[in-house]
Amino acid sequence: MQVGSIRFPAMDSSNGIGVEVYFAGCRREPKCKGCHNPELWDMEAGTRYSPRALAETIDLIGDGVKQTLVLLGGEPLHQPELPEFLALARTAVDCIWLYTSYELEQVPESVRCLVDFIKTGSYMEDLRVEDKWLASENQKVWRKTEDGQWRTFYSTDHGYMY
Repeated sequence: MQVGSIRFPAMDSSNGIGVEVYFAGCRREPKCKGCHNPELWDMEAGTRYSPRALAETIDLIGDGVKQTLVLLGGEPLHQPELPEFLALARTAVDCIWLYTSYELEQVPESVRCLVDFIKTGSYMEDLRVEDKWLASENQKVWRKTEDGQWRTFYSTDHGYMY
């Protein structure tokens, strides 16, 4: 897994104090005009971690306190070992957020089953908004319910919905 950076503490990208992991690599074409992390487009940028080593790093950062884990990029879904990492990290964190440029139905079930919130939608510069979680009007935050269903949690046009 290629990691551009790890940030702690992070309080703006989730609903709690968290650890942010910025994955390197984005294969989307065309690239999002105005992308906030173009330096992470390169699939070889940053530092290589095995899924286990990255999960152990997250656990050490938390120092035994369960945190929120936020996955950003680049594009986290372009990491082939993401499901393995998520399964390992689940024991070290209370909540996992995934920020992706894809839509909910495009996120593989092997990933959806291991995360709690998903921010979906590519960044569209002409729809830019000033918001805590969303950068453009087309994006949404989804939350997994106790029965495993996905519901819209937040959008710029409706605010909190669930």
